[in-house]
Amino acid sequence: MVNIILAIAFIILGSVLIIYYNGLKKKEKGGLSFKLISGGIGFIIIGLGLIIREIF
Repeated sequence: MVNIILAIAFIILGSVLIIYYNGLKKKEKGGLSFKLISGGIGFIIIGLGLIIREIF
């Protein structure tokens, strides 16, 4: 049960980072753009991995 809660938190955090990246891209302040997008995708993958581990 704890893994599912953590997974949902990671997926939400990853989505927030990707949305924040899109906001920075519009303002053209992209020094952290690669780190933010890769961090967001990484958090989503970790969240999905935790859900799969909990199911199986």
